[in-house]
Order: sequence, then structure tokens, then C-alpha cells
Amino acid sequence: MRMAEIRVSRLRRIPVFLILGDLSTELVFNDYILLPDVSYGKIERKKVGITIMGPTERLLHRLGFKYMISLVIKDKSRFISLFRREVDDVLSTIGRLKNLDFIMISDDAAWYGGPLYPKWFIDGPYLEAHRQIAEKIRSVGSQAFLHADGNYGEHYRELSSIWDVLHPLDIYPRGSYIEFKEWVDRALSLKEIIESKIASGIPLELCNTKLVAEAVIYFLSRWKEEDIILSNFHPPMCGINIVKMFRELRRLGLS
Repeated sequence: MRMAEIRVSRLRRIPVFLILGDLSTELVFNDYILLPDVSYGKIERKKVGITIMGPTERLLHRLGFKYMISLVIKDKSRFISLFRREVDDVLSTIGRLKNLDFIMISDDAAWYGGPLYPKWFIDGPYLEAHRQIAEKIRSVGSQAFLHADGNYGEHYRELSSIWDVLHPLDIYPRGSYIEFKEWVDRALSLKEIIESKIASGIPLELCNTKLVAEAVIYFLSRWKEEDIILSNFHPPMCGINIVKMFRELRRLGLS
């Protein structure tokens, strides 16, 4: 499989892992991801995993959102049949994987305002598929990670009982520094509800480069963690200059 190009910047206080390459163009991702295992500020080893597109997102790519929603409304049995086919494909893919520390499933089904699909689907087929997929991942000896764009609200508690790790990216918009601070506070509240089920860095790609240091300081002051990992799993967005970001961190003594 093609290895994603990975650049690692070892800062004194904040290890930064940047994966270059678009991870959203294929129905089954073929990029390995390396994440640091941080212990007392030192990276003891790298965790190796792979990302696979989940059944909801796969079906969306195949059908398009308009047609997919029309099936949800007008032909529920057909929709469920197609969805189950995608679930089976994901389970089959996982069954062929081995020697991975984690397998991350990317299965977007929501936006900032909540789920994009009806409650009967999220409470039923969606969560049941996630249970099967997470169990399959653990059966091959890997940790089960879920990355799902959007705000899942009341469903986070149930998702946390299914997955080893959640990535609650979109519980609040992060287009400005003020919004970012609100995102941090909401993520903190979510962390308290579902304990240690959250893995999240700081979404620096959506922060103004000049505010990177302030964002890091605010995050650390609220979460009170000794170590933090900043990661980017997409190409740089909004014209952010990663080199300038690192320089700003160093200038203010965070590197």
C-alpha cells in the first residue's frame, strides 16, 4: 500500500505530526497513519494504523446526498439493503488487516446542528453497524477509532460505549478564535461525560496563523494536560502556512 508522506516535527513541548495527502478521495483509504504514543513528554514508539471509510460515507459517495435522502424517505427497505452491503464490505476489508495498532473508521453522518439522517436510522442501522465494525476491529487485535464529522449530541454517550476512541471534531464551528475557544469548552464538557474516550488535537488549520500560540495556551489552560499532539489529516486549508505556524510557536517559547 502507498505510504502517506509524513513529516514529523519534534518540538520540545508539543510533538507535531503532519500527514500530507488527500485522505478523502477513495472509498477505501489506503494511507497508513502514524500517531505518537506520548509518555511523559517523550515519544516511545509510533502507533501504526489505517483509515477506512465507513458504510454511511461510502454509500453517500456512491449515491450522492440527494438520491440517498430520497431513498431514506421513500424506499426505506432499499436504503437499508444498500447500507448493509456497504457494512459487509467494510467488515470484509477489516478482516484482511493485521498487525495494526488501530483502525480508524471515517463515517460522517452529521453537521454542526446534529445528524443529517432521521433518528430511526441513527438509533438503529447506524449504531448497530458501528457495533459490528468496532467488534470486528477488536477481533483482529486493533483499537477501534471513530472519526465522524458533525455534532452527534445525545448519541455521543452511546458511541463512546462502542468505540475505543472518538474524535469529536464538529461539536461547534471553529472558524474564528472566539468560536475556537467555545469549541474547546464544549469538547471539555464532552470529555467529562464520556471520560477517556476522546482523542483530539487543536484544529489549527482553521485558526489564524497569528493566533496559533494563543490557541495552544488556551487549550492547555482549560484541559490541563501535560502533553498535547497537534495533527492535520488533510492538506493545509485556507492558505495556512505550516512553516509560519511552527515559527510562531517557537517564537513564543512553546517549541
